[in-house]
Amino acid sequence: MILAKLGQAVRNHDWFTALIELVLLVLGIFFGFQLDRWNDERLDRVAADEYRLQLIADLEVERSALSALAKYHESVRAWEPQSSEEPEDLLVALYQASNVLPFTSVRGAYDALTANGLIDLIGDPALRSRLAAYHGQATDEVFAEEKRYRREIRGVMPVDVQRIVRETCINLSTDTSIS
Repeated sequence: MILAKLGQAVRNHDWFTALIELVLLVLGIFFGFQLDRWNDERLDRVAADEYRLQLIADLEVERSALSALAKYHESVRAWEPQSSEEPEDLLVALYQASNVLPFTSVRGAYDALTANGLIDLIGDPALRSRLAAYHGQATDEVFAEEKRYRREIRGVMPVDVQRIVRETCINLSTDTSIS
């Protein structure tokens, strides 16, 4: 419609009307692009807020898991077998001391941000740097490393004996209680 009026004004040599129509056309296109950009920025802020909440939730889960892991190892370290002269009790105590609690880092939100190229949604460069440093650590490998004591105890103990010993072991839980 505006283009038709602009064409008619040019054919009639009505330059003022043609100029007004051209300005209106350019302003309409400009405001259309501006509205689109504002909407994209709004959607980016919404996505950034969602990812921020997911990052916080992931870190809370990890903190809880690390706390449970620390409590578990404190329980293992504090546990003492009943003093006895029986070799079976010693075997159970050695096996019990080699128990571990597995740990896996939670990085879903961070991996999604980096894989989709959205890490810039986290606006603070210092925070992005700290997140990259934190998630760049090989925490899974540190906690998954099999300790030499565990490997040697369980390596020399026959599997059938381990099954029997496991039945008599106490259960150490992550809430520091021994059951």
